[in-house]
Amino acid sequence: MNPADDYVKAFVKDVNRAKVIKAKIIMKSVNESNDIDKSNLIKVNEDQFIEEFLPQIVCSNSNCEVVDKSGNVKGYISNKELQTSLTKS
Repeated sequence: MNPADDYVKAFVKDVNRAKVIKAKIIMKSVNESNDIDKSNLIKVNEDQFIEEFLPQIVCSNSNCEVVDKSGNVKGYISNKELQTSLTKS
């Protein structure tokens, strides 16, 4: 998400971000997620790559509840976080 220098930035410029960014990287923690609508949530695992759950989110216009392997809620992802993470700027 934050390349160390211009060389790394150029190297990863054309990488499909949805294939390499996991949910836990872009989620807001439970404490930071008061502004996220939690009425229509899709549960995703913190280690899932965006490409694995993106179609479901787009089709249902839902936000994500991010859980660990034990099912504990770790955070949330809104459409805003998804859009920001997939933008190359």
